[in-house]
Amino acid sequence: GGHLNHSLFWKSLKKGTTLQGALKDAIVRDFGSVEAFQAEFEKAAATRFGSGWAWLVLQENGKLAVVSTANQDSPVMGKAIAGCEGYPLLGL
Repeated sequence: GGHLNHSLFWKSLKKGTTLQGALKDAIVRDFGSVEAFQAEFEKAAATRFGSGWAWLVLQENGKLAVVSTANQDSPVMGKAIAGCEGYPLLGL
């Protein structure tokens, strides 16, 4: 999990980007607004005790969700191991 998590994290760091297009539309659809998504994502990151990650994931049903994993676990490990599942789009 650790290698995958960090690889995604480093690739997502870019200067001068703007949230737009299909991702922005999906965030507004599933969270109500970009600000509501940001608040939920920040809460997931801030309330993770000790080591872990906050994630924006694409679920099997096509909806976005914010989830959190402990230590080096990743949503791709599945619910039995990581406590959640989904395709990670953003990790912090």
